Amino acid sequence: MKKFFKELRRRKVYGVAVAYIVIGWLLLQVAATLFPIFHAPEWVLQVFSIILFLGFPLALLLAWAYDLTPGGIQRATDTEADLPEDPEEKAGVLPESEASSQEPDQDRHKAPRVAVLPLKCQGGDAELEAFSDGLTEDITTGLSRFSYLMVISTNSARKFEGQSMDVRQVGQQLGACYVIEGKVRKSGATVRISIQLVDALTGTSLWAETFDREFEPAGMLDLQDRITSRVVGTIADPNGVLVRSMIDLSKSDEPETLTPYEAVLRFFLYQQRISAEDHLPARLALERAVTLEPDYVDARACLALIYLDEDRHMFNPQPDALDRALATARKAVDTDASNQLAYFSLALVYFYRKDLGAFYSAADRAIAINPLDAYSMAMLGILYAYAGEWERGIELTSKAMQLNPHHPGWYHFASFFHAYQQSRYEEALDIAQKIDMPDYFASRYALAASHAQLGHIEAAREHAKEILRLYPDFETSLKHDHLDKWLYAQDGLSEHIIEGLKKAGLNMA
Repeated sequence: MKKFFKELRRRKVYGVAVAYIVIGWLLLQVAATLFPIFHAPEWVLQVFSIILFLGFPLALLLAWAYDLTPGGIQRATDTEADLPEDPEEKAGVLPESEASSQEPDQDRHKAPRVAVLPLKCQGGDAELEAFSDGLTEDITTGLSRFSYLMVISTNSARKFEGQSMDVRQVGQQLGACYVIEGKVRKSGATVRISIQLVDALTGTSLWAETFDREFEPAGMLDLQDRITSRVVGTIADPNGVLVRSMIDLSKSDEPETLTPYEAVLRFFLYQQRISAEDHLPARLALERAVTLEPDYVDARACLALIYLDEDRHMFNPQPDALDRALATARKAVDTDASNQLAYFSLALVYFYRKDLGAFYSAADRAIAINPLDAYSMAMLGILYAYAGEWERGIELTSKAMQLNPHHPGWYHFASFFHAYQQSRYEEALDIAQKIDMPDYFASRYALAASHAQLGHIEAAREHAKEILRLYPDFETSLKHDHLDKWLYAQDGLSEHIIEGLKKAGLNMA
Protein backbone atom coordinates (compact mmCIF):
# COMPACT_ATOMS: atom_id res chain seq x y z
CA MET A 1 0.00 0.00 0.00
CA LYS A 2 2.85 2.39 0.78
CA LYS A 3 4.16 1.91 -2.75
CA PHE A 4 0.68 2.57 -4.16
CA PHE A 5 0.28 5.82 -2.21
CA LYS A 6 3.73 6.97 -3.33
CA GLU A 7 2.70 6.31 -6.94
CA LEU A 8 -0.49 8.34 -6.42
CA ARG A 9 1.64 11.22 -5.25
CA ARG A 10 4.17 10.91 -8.08
CA ARG A 11 1.42 11.00 -10.71
CA LYS A 12 -0.09 14.13 -9.10
CA VAL A 13 -3.38 12.34 -8.33
CA TYR A 14 -3.62 14.09 -4.95
CA GLY A 15 -3.18 17.49 -6.57
CA VAL A 16 -5.84 16.75 -9.19
CA ALA A 17 -8.25 15.60 -6.46
CA VAL A 18 -7.80 18.80 -4.47
CA ALA A 19 -8.10 20.97 -7.59
CA TYR A 20 -11.23 19.13 -8.76
CA ILE A 21 -12.96 19.48 -5.38
CA VAL A 22 -12.17 23.20 -5.18
CA ILE A 23 -13.21 23.96 -8.77
CA GLY A 24 -16.29 21.70 -8.50
CA TRP A 25 -17.45 23.48 -5.36
CA LEU A 26 -17.01 26.87 -7.05
CA LEU A 27 -18.97 25.70 -10.12
CA LEU A 28 -21.81 24.50 -7.89
CA GLN A 29 -21.96 27.88 -6.15
CA VAL A 30 -22.06 29.67 -9.50
CA ALA A 31 -24.70 27.27 -10.84
CA ALA A 32 -26.85 27.61 -7.72
CA THR A 33 -26.78 31.40 -8.20
CA LEU A 34 -27.24 31.64 -11.97
CA PHE A 35 -29.71 28.81 -12.74
CA PRO A 36 -32.63 30.43 -10.81
CA ILE A 37 -31.92 33.74 -12.56
CA PHE A 38 -32.47 32.03 -15.92
CA HIS A 39 -35.49 30.10 -14.54
CA ALA A 40 -33.82 26.73 -15.06
CA PRO A 41 -35.83 23.81 -13.61
CA GLU A 42 -34.60 22.43 -10.29
CA TRP A 43 -33.69 19.12 -11.89
CA VAL A 44 -31.04 20.88 -14.07
CA LEU A 45 -29.01 21.75 -10.97
CA GLN A 46 -29.42 18.18 -9.72
CA VAL A 47 -28.15 16.74 -13.02
CA PHE A 48 -25.26 19.21 -13.01
CA SER A 49 -24.34 18.08 -9.49
CA ILE A 50 -24.48 14.41 -10.50
CA ILE A 51 -22.24 15.07 -13.52
CA LEU A 52 -19.68 16.79 -11.29
CA PHE A 53 -19.84 13.89 -8.83
CA LEU A 54 -19.37 11.25 -11.54
CA GLY A 55 -16.56 13.26 -13.12
CA PHE A 56 -14.45 13.05 -9.96
CA PRO A 57 -13.32 9.39 -10.34
CA LEU A 58 -12.85 9.96 -14.08
CA ALA A 59 -10.52 12.89 -13.36
CA LEU A 60 -8.51 10.72 -10.95
CA LEU A 61 -8.21 7.94 -13.54
CA LEU A 62 -7.00 10.41 -16.17
CA ALA A 63 -4.49 11.87 -13.69
CA TRP A 64 -3.19 8.35 -13.04
CA ALA A 65 -2.90 7.46 -16.73
CA TYR A 66 -1.61 10.72 -18.24
CA ASP A 67 0.89 13.48 -17.49
CA LEU A 68 0.63 17.10 -18.62
CA THR A 69 4.15 17.93 -19.87
CA PRO A 70 5.69 20.85 -21.80
CA GLY A 71 5.51 18.59 -24.84
CA GLY A 72 1.76 18.01 -24.38
CA ILE A 73 -0.32 15.28 -22.77
CA GLN A 74 1.62 12.02 -22.54
CA ARG A 75 0.98 8.63 -20.99
CA ALA A 76 2.40 8.39 -17.49
CA THR A 77 5.40 6.09 -17.22
CA ASP A 78 5.39 3.07 -14.95
CA THR A 79 9.15 3.05 -14.50
CA GLU A 80 9.11 4.55 -11.01
CA ALA A 81 6.92 1.69 -9.84
CA ASP A 82 9.99 -0.50 -10.25
CA LEU A 83 11.99 1.60 -7.81
CA PRO A 84 12.24 0.67 -4.11
CA GLU A 85 8.99 1.50 -2.31
CA ASP A 86 10.80 3.35 0.45
CA PRO A 87 14.13 5.19 0.51
CA GLU A 88 15.28 2.97 3.38
CA GLU A 89 14.96 -0.08 1.12
CA LYS A 90 17.47 1.32 -1.39
CA ALA A 91 21.01 0.01 -1.16
CA GLY A 92 22.33 3.52 -0.74
CA VAL A 93 20.29 4.25 2.39
CA LEU A 94 21.45 3.17 5.81
CA PRO A 95 18.60 1.97 8.06
CA GLU A 96 18.55 2.96 11.70
CA SER A 97 20.12 -0.33 12.80
CA GLU A 98 23.27 0.47 10.78
CA ALA A 99 23.72 4.09 11.87
CA SER A 100 26.86 4.19 13.97
CA SER A 101 28.98 6.47 16.09
CA GLN A 102 31.90 5.92 13.73
CA GLU A 103 34.08 9.00 13.26
CA PRO A 104 33.02 10.79 10.07
CA ASP A 105 36.55 11.06 8.63
CA GLN A 106 36.88 7.25 8.68
CA ASP A 107 34.40 7.17 5.79
CA ARG A 108 36.31 9.66 3.64
CA HIS A 109 37.67 7.05 1.22
CA LYS A 110 34.36 5.21 0.83
CA ALA A 111 30.90 6.34 -0.17
CA PRO A 112 30.28 9.11 2.37
CA ARG A 113 27.35 9.01 4.73
CA VAL A 114 24.97 11.93 4.36
CA ALA A 115 22.35 12.81 6.97
CA VAL A 116 19.33 15.04 6.37
CA LEU A 117 18.23 16.42 9.73
CA PRO A 118 14.53 17.25 10.19
CA LEU A 119 14.01 20.81 9.03
CA LYS A 120 13.16 23.02 11.98
CA CYS A 121 9.67 24.46 11.67
CA GLN A 122 9.01 27.78 13.38
CA GLY A 123 5.51 29.06 14.11
CA GLY A 124 3.53 26.04 15.30
CA ASP A 125 1.46 25.89 12.09
CA ALA A 126 0.25 22.31 11.49
CA GLU A 127 0.27 22.68 7.70
CA LEU A 128 3.75 24.18 7.80
CA GLU A 129 4.99 21.31 9.97
CA ALA A 130 3.53 18.81 7.49
CA PHE A 131 5.30 20.67 4.69
CA SER A 132 8.58 20.67 6.64
CA ASP A 133 8.36 16.92 7.36
CA GLY A 134 7.50 16.16 3.74
CA LEU A 135 10.37 18.27 2.43
CA THR A 136 12.84 16.49 4.76
CA GLU A 137 11.64 13.09 3.52
CA ASP A 138 11.69 14.15 -0.14
CA ILE A 139 15.27 15.46 0.10
CA THR A 140 16.33 12.20 1.77
CA THR A 141 14.63 10.19 -0.98
CA GLY A 142 16.11 12.39 -3.72
CA LEU A 143 19.64 11.95 -2.39
CA SER A 144 19.14 8.19 -2.15
CA ARG A 145 18.67 8.02 -5.92
CA PHE A 146 22.39 8.75 -6.38
CA SER A 147 24.11 5.37 -6.10
CA TYR A 148 27.45 6.86 -5.06
CA LEU A 149 25.98 8.33 -1.83
CA MET A 150 25.05 6.56 1.40
CA VAL A 151 22.05 8.34 2.92
CA ILE A 152 21.22 7.83 6.56
CA SER A 153 17.58 6.94 7.09
CA THR A 154 14.98 9.49 8.13
CA ASN A 155 14.26 7.53 11.31
CA SER A 156 17.88 7.70 12.43
CA ALA A 157 18.17 11.42 11.70
CA ARG A 158 14.82 12.13 13.40
CA LYS A 159 16.36 11.34 16.79
CA PHE A 160 17.86 14.83 16.70
CA GLU A 161 14.57 16.60 15.97
CA GLY A 162 14.11 19.62 18.20
CA GLN A 163 17.59 19.32 19.73
CA SER A 164 20.19 22.08 19.65
CA MET A 165 23.45 20.26 18.95
CA ASP A 166 26.63 21.13 17.14
CA VAL A 167 26.62 19.59 13.65
CA ARG A 168 29.96 17.94 14.40
CA GLN A 169 28.39 16.09 17.34
CA VAL A 170 25.46 15.00 15.19
CA GLY A 171 27.83 13.79 12.48
CA GLN A 172 29.86 11.84 15.01
CA GLN A 173 26.83 10.11 16.48
CA LEU A 174 25.42 9.20 13.08
CA GLY A 175 28.77 8.46 11.46
CA ALA A 176 27.93 11.09 8.84
CA CYS A 177 30.53 12.95 6.81
CA TYR A 178 28.01 15.55 5.68
CA VAL A 179 24.85 16.94 7.25
CA ILE A 180 22.00 18.86 5.64
CA GLU A 181 20.00 21.06 7.99
CA GLY A 182 17.61 23.97 7.67
CA LYS A 183 14.64 25.96 8.87
CA VAL A 184 11.15 26.64 7.58
CA ARG A 185 9.42 29.90 8.56
CA LYS A 186 6.22 31.56 7.47
CA SER A 187 5.21 35.21 7.33
CA GLY A 188 1.77 35.92 5.94
CA ALA A 189 1.44 34.04 2.65
CA THR A 190 5.22 33.66 2.21
CA VAL A 191 7.28 30.73 3.43
CA ARG A 192 11.06 31.00 3.80
CA ILE A 193 13.09 27.79 3.52
CA SER A 194 16.76 28.04 4.54
CA ILE A 195 18.92 24.97 3.86
CA GLN A 196 22.65 24.36 4.15
CA LEU A 197 25.13 21.53 3.58
CA VAL A 198 27.74 21.24 6.33
CA ASP A 199 30.98 19.28 6.52
CA ALA A 200 30.40 17.26 9.69
CA LEU A 201 34.12 16.89 10.39
CA THR A 202 35.01 20.59 10.38
CA GLY A 203 31.63 22.24 10.84
CA THR A 204 32.24 24.27 7.66
CA SER A 205 29.23 25.27 5.59
CA LEU A 206 29.81 24.08 2.02
CA TRP A 207 26.61 25.48 0.52
CA ALA A 208 23.59 27.42 1.70
CA GLU A 209 20.54 28.86 0.01
CA THR A 210 17.32 30.56 1.06
CA PHE A 211 14.07 30.16 -0.85
CA ASP A 212 11.18 32.60 -0.42
CA ARG A 213 8.01 31.19 -1.93
CA GLU A 214 4.28 31.78 -1.78
CA PHE A 215 2.69 29.14 0.45
CA GLU A 216 -0.74 27.71 -0.24
CA PRO A 217 -1.88 24.35 1.17
CA ALA A 218 -3.32 23.34 -2.21
CA GLY A 219 0.09 23.80 -3.84
CA MET A 220 2.15 22.32 -1.02
CA LEU A 221 3.20 19.15 -2.86
CA ASP A 222 4.24 21.06 -5.97
CA LEU A 223 6.33 23.42 -3.82
CA GLN A 224 7.97 20.45 -2.09
CA ASP A 225 8.86 18.97 -5.47
CA ARG A 226 10.39 22.22 -6.76
CA ILE A 227 12.48 22.87 -3.65
CA THR A 228 13.58 19.22 -3.47
CA SER A 229 14.69 19.25 -7.12
CA ARG A 230 16.74 22.41 -6.63
CA VAL A 231 18.39 21.27 -3.37
CA VAL A 232 19.17 17.71 -4.48
CA GLY A 233 20.30 18.74 -7.96
CA THR A 234 22.63 21.41 -6.61
CA ILE A 235 24.13 19.17 -3.94
CA ALA A 236 24.29 15.62 -5.22
CA ASP A 237 24.82 15.32 -8.95
CA PRO A 238 28.35 14.66 -10.31
CA ASN A 239 28.87 18.41 -10.78
CA GLY A 240 27.23 19.27 -7.48
CA VAL A 241 28.64 20.84 -4.33
CA LEU A 242 28.93 17.56 -2.45
CA VAL A 243 30.77 15.66 -5.18
CA ARG A 244 33.14 18.58 -5.80
CA SER A 245 33.97 18.59 -2.10
CA MET A 246 34.66 14.85 -2.13
CA ILE A 247 36.81 15.12 -5.27
CA ASP A 248 39.08 17.60 -3.55
CA LEU A 249 40.05 14.94 -0.98
CA SER A 250 41.84 12.67 -3.46
CA LYS A 251 42.35 14.51 -6.76
CA SER A 252 46.12 14.69 -6.30
CA ASP A 253 46.56 10.98 -5.48
CA GLU A 254 48.12 8.53 -7.94
CA PRO A 255 45.61 6.25 -9.74
CA GLU A 256 47.12 3.05 -8.35
CA THR A 257 46.52 4.28 -4.78
CA LEU A 258 42.84 5.10 -5.22
CA THR A 259 40.08 2.99 -3.71
CA PRO A 260 37.30 1.87 -6.10
CA TYR A 261 35.08 4.66 -4.77
CA GLU A 262 37.82 7.26 -5.27
CA ALA A 263 38.23 5.96 -8.83
CA VAL A 264 34.61 6.98 -9.49
CA LEU A 265 35.37 10.43 -8.05
CA ARG A 266 38.39 10.67 -10.35
CA PHE A 267 36.04 10.00 -13.28
CA PHE A 268 33.80 12.86 -12.13
CA LEU A 269 36.87 15.12 -12.00
CA TYR A 270 37.70 14.11 -15.56
CA GLN A 271 34.13 14.93 -16.64
CA GLN A 272 34.48 18.44 -15.24
CA ARG A 273 37.63 19.15 -17.28
CA ILE A 274 37.44 16.71 -20.24
CA SER A 275 41.09 16.40 -21.21
CA ALA A 276 43.38 13.61 -22.35
CA GLU A 277 45.57 14.31 -19.32
CA ASP A 278 42.70 13.55 -16.93
CA HIS A 279 41.36 10.68 -19.04
CA LEU A 280 44.34 8.33 -18.66
CA PRO A 281 44.57 8.30 -14.83
CA ALA A 282 40.79 7.90 -14.64
CA ARG A 283 40.98 4.86 -16.94
CA LEU A 284 43.80 3.28 -14.97
CA ALA A 285 41.99 3.84 -11.67
CA LEU A 286 38.68 2.44 -12.93
CA GLU A 287 40.24 -0.63 -14.54
CA ARG A 288 41.88 -1.35 -11.22
CA ALA A 289 38.58 -0.71 -9.41
CA VAL A 290 36.57 -3.28 -11.38
CA THR A 291 39.35 -5.80 -10.85
CA LEU A 292 39.23 -5.26 -7.09
CA GLU A 293 35.41 -5.10 -6.93
CA PRO A 294 33.86 -6.73 -10.03
CA ASP A 295 30.28 -6.04 -8.85
CA TYR A 296 30.82 -2.33 -8.15
CA VAL A 297 28.40 -1.06 -10.80
CA ASP A 298 29.23 2.65 -10.56
CA ALA A 299 32.88 1.95 -11.38
CA ARG A 300 31.96 -0.31 -14.29
CA ALA A 301 29.52 2.25 -15.72
CA CYS A 302 32.14 5.00 -15.49
CA LEU A 303 34.72 2.74 -17.13
CA ALA A 304 32.32 2.21 -20.06
CA LEU A 305 32.22 6.00 -20.52
CA ILE A 306 36.01 6.23 -20.30
CA TYR A 307 36.29 3.62 -23.05
CA LEU A 308 33.71 5.54 -25.08
CA ASP A 309 35.84 8.67 -24.89
CA GLU A 310 38.74 6.81 -26.45
CA ASP A 311 36.57 6.82 -29.56
CA ARG A 312 34.48 10.00 -29.40
CA HIS A 313 37.30 12.29 -28.17
CA MET A 314 40.27 10.17 -29.32
CA PHE A 315 41.73 10.36 -25.81
CA ASN A 316 44.49 7.76 -25.30
CA PRO A 317 42.84 5.41 -27.83
CA GLN A 318 43.26 1.66 -27.82
CA PRO A 319 41.75 -0.88 -30.25
CA ASP A 320 38.01 -1.70 -30.24
CA ALA A 321 37.03 1.12 -27.91
CA LEU A 322 33.31 1.07 -28.83
CA ASP A 323 33.12 -2.72 -28.43
CA ARG A 324 34.77 -2.53 -25.01
CA ALA A 325 32.45 0.32 -24.01
CA LEU A 326 29.33 -1.61 -25.03
CA ALA A 327 30.38 -4.80 -23.26
CA THR A 328 31.26 -2.89 -20.09
CA ALA A 329 27.99 -0.91 -20.06
CA ARG A 330 25.91 -4.04 -20.65
CA LYS A 331 27.71 -5.77 -17.81
CA ALA A 332 26.87 -2.84 -15.54
CA VAL A 333 23.16 -3.01 -16.43
CA ASP A 334 23.11 -6.80 -16.06
CA THR A 335 24.67 -6.49 -12.60
CA ASP A 336 22.16 -3.89 -11.37
CA ALA A 337 19.20 -2.95 -13.56
CA SER A 338 18.16 -0.23 -11.09
CA ASN A 339 21.45 1.67 -11.38
CA GLN A 340 21.03 5.00 -13.16
CA LEU A 341 24.70 5.37 -14.09
CA ALA A 342 24.59 1.96 -15.77
CA TYR A 343 21.69 2.93 -18.05
CA PHE A 344 23.24 6.34 -18.66
CA SER A 345 26.48 4.77 -19.88
CA LEU A 346 24.57 2.29 -22.03
CA ALA A 347 22.54 5.11 -23.63
CA LEU A 348 25.68 7.05 -24.57
CA VAL A 349 27.35 4.00 -26.06
CA TYR A 350 24.28 3.22 -28.16
CA PHE A 351 24.19 6.81 -29.47
CA TYR A 352 27.79 6.71 -30.68
CA ARG A 353 27.19 3.28 -32.20
CA LYS A 354 24.40 5.04 -34.17
CA ASP A 355 21.65 2.86 -32.71
CA LEU A 356 19.15 5.64 -31.96
CA GLY A 357 16.25 3.35 -31.06
CA ALA A 358 18.29 1.66 -28.33
CA PHE A 359 19.64 5.06 -27.26
CA TYR A 360 16.15 6.51 -26.70
CA SER A 361 15.09 3.48 -24.66
CA ALA A 362 18.14 3.48 -22.38
CA ALA A 363 18.11 7.29 -22.06
CA ASP A 364 14.46 7.38 -20.98
CA ARG A 365 15.14 4.65 -18.43
CA ALA A 366 18.13 6.54 -17.00
CA ILE A 367 16.08 9.73 -16.58
CA ALA A 368 13.19 7.82 -15.00
CA ILE A 369 15.44 6.15 -12.41
CA ASN A 370 16.87 9.50 -11.31
CA PRO A 371 15.13 12.61 -12.66
CA LEU A 372 17.21 14.80 -10.31
CA ASP A 373 20.62 14.02 -11.86
CA ALA A 374 21.34 17.20 -13.81
CA TYR A 375 24.62 15.82 -15.21
CA SER A 376 22.98 12.84 -16.93
CA MET A 377 19.99 14.90 -18.00
CA ALA A 378 22.23 17.50 -19.65
CA MET A 379 24.34 14.96 -21.52
CA LEU A 380 21.33 12.99 -22.71
CA GLY A 381 19.63 16.26 -23.70
CA ILE A 382 22.62 17.19 -25.85
CA LEU A 383 22.48 13.82 -27.59
CA TYR A 384 18.72 14.12 -28.13
CA ALA A 385 19.48 17.44 -29.84
CA TYR A 386 22.27 15.95 -31.95
CA ALA A 387 19.84 13.20 -32.99
CA GLY A 388 17.51 15.89 -34.35
CA GLU A 389 15.16 16.10 -31.35
CA TRP A 390 16.10 19.73 -30.75
CA GLU A 391 13.05 20.69 -28.69
CA ARG A 392 13.36 17.69 -26.38
CA GLY A 393 17.13 18.11 -26.09
CA ILE A 394 17.05 21.80 -25.20
CA GLU A 395 14.18 21.17 -22.77
CA LEU A 396 16.32 18.60 -20.93
CA THR A 397 19.48 20.73 -20.85
CA SER A 398 17.49 23.74 -19.64
CA LYS A 399 15.96 21.66 -16.86
CA ALA A 400 19.42 20.36 -15.94
CA MET A 401 20.72 23.93 -15.59
CA GLN A 402 17.76 24.77 -13.34
CA LEU A 403 18.44 21.71 -11.19
CA ASN A 404 22.08 22.66 -10.70
CA PRO A 405 22.94 26.33 -11.29
CA HIS A 406 26.62 25.46 -10.68
CA HIS A 407 26.78 23.34 -13.83
CA PRO A 408 29.81 23.18 -16.14
CA GLY A 409 29.76 25.05 -19.42
CA TRP A 410 29.27 22.07 -21.71
CA TYR A 411 25.58 22.00 -20.74
CA HIS A 412 25.17 24.82 -23.32
CA PHE A 413 26.33 22.85 -26.37
CA ALA A 414 22.83 21.82 -27.52
CA SER A 415 21.67 25.45 -27.55
CA PHE A 416 24.90 26.53 -29.28
CA PHE A 417 24.58 24.07 -32.16
CA HIS A 418 20.89 24.86 -32.58
CA ALA A 419 21.57 28.60 -32.89
CA TYR A 420 24.58 28.06 -35.16
CA GLN A 421 22.64 25.65 -37.38
CA GLN A 422 20.04 28.36 -37.95
CA SER A 423 22.76 30.97 -38.69
CA ARG A 424 21.90 32.97 -35.57
CA TYR A 425 25.57 33.73 -35.06
CA GLU A 426 25.26 36.50 -32.46
CA GLU A 427 23.23 34.17 -30.26
CA ALA A 428 25.61 31.29 -31.00
CA LEU A 429 28.61 33.42 -29.94
CA ASP A 430 26.87 34.49 -26.73
CA ILE A 431 26.19 30.84 -25.88
CA ALA A 432 29.74 29.77 -26.83
CA GLN A 433 31.14 32.34 -24.40
CA LYS A 434 29.01 30.84 -21.63
CA ILE A 435 30.58 27.44 -22.24
CA ASP A 436 33.84 28.91 -20.89
CA MET A 437 36.02 25.78 -21.01
CA PRO A 438 39.29 27.20 -22.40
CA ASP A 439 41.16 23.87 -22.29
CA TYR A 440 38.48 21.96 -24.20
CA PHE A 441 39.01 22.16 -27.95
CA ALA A 442 35.26 21.96 -28.72
CA SER A 443 34.67 25.08 -26.67
CA ARG A 444 37.39 26.83 -28.68
CA TYR A 445 36.06 25.82 -32.08
CA ALA A 446 32.56 26.99 -31.10
CA LEU A 447 34.08 30.41 -30.42
CA ALA A 448 36.27 30.40 -33.52
CA ALA A 449 33.46 29.46 -35.90
CA SER A 450 30.99 31.95 -34.40
CA HIS A 451 33.46 34.85 -34.46
CA ALA A 452 34.45 34.01 -38.04
CA GLN A 453 30.86 33.91 -39.27
CA LEU A 454 30.33 37.35 -37.74
CA GLY A 455 33.44 38.73 -39.43
CA HIS A 456 35.50 38.96 -36.23
CA ILE A 457 38.50 37.46 -38.01
CA GLU A 458 41.19 38.50 -35.52
CA ALA A 459 39.30 37.02 -32.57
CA ALA A 460 38.54 33.88 -34.59
CA ARG A 461 42.21 33.37 -35.41
CA GLU A 462 43.23 33.72 -31.77
CA HIS A 463 40.90 30.86 -30.87
CA ALA A 464 42.14 28.88 -33.87
CA LYS A 465 45.71 29.12 -32.52
CA GLU A 466 44.54 27.78 -29.17
CA ILE A 467 42.74 24.90 -30.89
CA LEU A 468 45.97 23.79 -32.57
CA ARG A 469 47.85 24.10 -29.28
CA LEU A 470 45.30 21.84 -27.57
CA TYR A 471 44.82 19.48 -30.50
CA PRO A 472 47.65 19.55 -33.09
CA ASP A 473 45.85 17.16 -35.48
CA PHE A 474 42.61 19.13 -35.35
CA GLU A 475 42.58 20.24 -39.00
CA THR A 476 42.88 16.72 -40.38
CA SER A 477 40.94 14.87 -37.68
CA LEU A 478 37.93 17.00 -36.70
CA LYS A 479 35.42 15.81 -39.28
CA HIS A 480 36.23 12.09 -39.19
CA ASP A 481 37.14 11.73 -35.53
CA HIS A 482 34.54 14.04 -34.01
CA LEU A 483 31.85 15.77 -36.08
CA ASP A 484 30.89 12.64 -38.02
CA LYS A 485 30.53 10.81 -34.69
CA TRP A 486 28.53 13.49 -32.89
CA LEU A 487 26.44 15.08 -35.63
CA TYR A 488 25.83 12.12 -37.92
CA ALA A 489 22.05 12.65 -37.74
CA GLN A 490 22.32 16.34 -38.73
CA ASP A 491 22.61 16.87 -42.48
CA GLY A 492 24.92 19.75 -43.31
CA LEU A 493 25.78 20.85 -39.78
CA SER A 494 29.32 19.42 -39.85
CA GLU A 495 30.01 21.23 -43.11
CA HIS A 496 28.54 24.42 -41.67
CA ILE A 497 30.96 24.24 -38.71
CA ILE A 498 33.90 23.56 -41.01
CA GLU A 499 32.92 26.55 -43.15
CA GLY A 500 33.25 28.81 -40.09
CA LEU A 501 36.58 27.26 -39.10
CA LYS A 502 38.00 27.83 -42.59
CA LYS A 503 37.03 31.49 -42.28
CA ALA A 504 38.97 31.50 -38.99
CA GLY A 505 42.11 30.54 -40.93
CA LEU A 506 42.23 26.80 -40.29
CA ASN A 507 43.15 24.49 -43.18
CA MET A 508 40.34 22.00 -42.66
CA ALA A 509 40.57 18.71 -44.53
